[in-house]
Amino acid sequence: MTQPAKRQPDPVVRGIVSLINALEWAVPCEWLCLHPRLRSPLLAYYYVVGWLCVLAAILATSDAWVDAWRPLFIALVCIPAYRMFDILRWYADFLLDRRHNHVVSTERNLVFVFANLVETALIAAIWLQASGASATPGSALFDAFALVTQLALPELAEGGWAKTGVVMTEITALTLLLGGVAVLVAEVQ
Repeated sequence: MTQPAKRQPDPVVRGIVSLINALEWAVPCEWLCLHPRLRSPLLAYYYVVGWLCVLAAILATSDAWVDAWRPLFIALVCIPAYRMFDILRWYADFLLDRRHNHVVSTERNLVFVFANLVETALIAAIWLQASGASATPGSALFDAFALVTQLALPELAEGGWAKTGVVMTEITALTLLLGGVAVLVAEVQ
C-alpha cells in the first residue's frame, strides 16, 4: 500500500509547483480530463500520439510552408512551441511536485519519456528547418536527434531564432532525461 505524498516543506519549491499547477489549465489535455467520459488512462496515449502526428505532418510539409505566407509560417512555428511548453511544464511538475510519485507506473512513465523525447526531436527539427539551419526536413531531423540526445549542436544554427530553438530544445531534453532518471531512481527506492 502506497503512502500519500508528503507536503513539500521548501516554500520556494511549493511556490514553483503552485505556478506550474496554475499553468496546467493552458493545456487542452487538462480540459479534456474535466469531462467524466474522457477521464481515462488511455487519454494520455491518444493525446501524445495526436501530437506526434501533428508534429510529423508539420515537419514533413516544411518545404512547402517555410517560404509561405508569414502568418502561416508563424502559426506552424508556434504550434510546436506550445507543445514544447506543455512537455516542459509537465516534467517540471513531475520533478518538483511530490504528488506525482504515485500517479502512474514506472513503465508507463518511461514510455512517455521516450515519446516526449521523440516529440522534442520533431519540434527541434521544425525549428531548425524554419530558421534555415537545415536544408531539408531529413537533415533537420538528424540534427535534432543529435541535439535532443545531447550529442552535438547543429553546425549551421546561426541567428537568434535558431539559437533560441537550440536552447529551448536542450532545456526540454535535459528536463526529460532528468525525469527518466527520476522515474528509475524512485523505482529503486
